[in-house]
Amino acid sequence: MLLANFVTANTCSEMLIKNTTTFSNDDFYRDSSYFLDRGDNAWTHKYYWSEGKLDSMVYDPMEDGESPNVFYFYWNTDKSSLKGVGAEQIITSLISGDTVIYKQEYYTAGELEDSVTTKITKGRTSSLAYSMGTKEWTLTETYLSNDTLYHKAIYGYNSDDERPHTEFVVADPESDTKCLEYEITEGTPRIVETIDYAETEKGFVLSYLQGSGENAYLRKFFFTKIEGTTSLRKTLKPVKISPKARYFDLLGRYKFSK
Repeated sequence: MLLANFVTANTCSEMLIKNTTTFSNDDFYRDSSYFLDRGDNAWTHKYYWSEGKLDSMVYDPMEDGESPNVFYFYWNTDKSSLKGVGAEQIITSLISGDTVIYKQEYYTAGELEDSVTTKITKGRTSSLAYSMGTKEWTLTETYLSNDTLYHKAIYGYNSDDERPHTEFVVADPESDTKCLEYEITEGTPRIVETIDYAETEKGFVLSYLQGSGENAYLRKFFFTKIEGTTSLRKTLKPVKISPKARYFDLLGRYKFSK
């Protein structure tokens, strides 16, 4: 199927690019996220920033008897900064011209679980991740081409069990504020997710909806302009949390799950 058949960029696809950068950009930063899986499993993330860098994230399982957990981020340092309690991450950054490289190391109770090296250039982001749990490498690339945002991954990278996976996002021809995400399966694209853009009082929100009815999975990402702040207000009742909810990339996808 020729991708030339898809429409050009709209407001949704332009703002969607701001949600693919690893941490923040010059105009907006991610303030919070809300997730609802299968209608009865919800949780939130709240992000805190200091001098333009992600300082911590509060994960609220929204379950009776469960307290929020804090994930800490330490920049350009080594393991000596770790508290050895809960979830922590060391981020090392390197900037050279228009290229930014981030190395992220994920720790739980002081033990290394995953590591990700991300390279960001104009119009393209590539990452190489290693999971201590699965003992596998994952290579991903996200880039914009002809008004189409591509996300390509190879699970089990550089092994005898490589599993390629391709998704791409295009503008909805019937709406300036909606995008359609396709997954390529056996060479054929099929819609797997709709993405809606909406302005808020201090920024905007991107809503990702996959499936419908009892199988629906909703993700909302709230962005705030640099000069302001906002917060996500918890309005739903506490519900049961899935163990998988603790392991997400910054787009809320389950990590290393293919």
